[in-house]
Amino acid sequence: MYLLEGGEELTADDIIERSPATFFMRMGADIPEWKIYSDDILVIDKGGQDDIKVGELFVTFLNKEFRVFMKSEDGYYFKPNHSSKQKLKVWGKVTHTIRKF
Repeated sequence: MYLLEGGEELTADDIIERSPATFFMRMGADIPEWKIYSDDILVIDKGGQDDIKVGELFVTFLNKEFRVFMKSEDGYYFKPNHSSKQKLKVWGKVTHTIRKF
């Protein structure tokens, strides 16, 4: 358990919404514009594939590897300021990131 500003407690239950559908992946590259960095741990909800809003991150399995994308108005960003309308199968929605200091 961790204490947040103001003394509020944070437990694993606060970041894991559907435990059987929650996965953790370690980020392999920096995307500072999206505030995710190499070695960050991504918390991914496989049950959230249909609930991705503009600006939210998601993971897909493409060319034999997992990749992070951001939902845009008419498709997705595969890197900051580079969008595509190609159809992708969403593997899971990124709900949180965990960073080691």
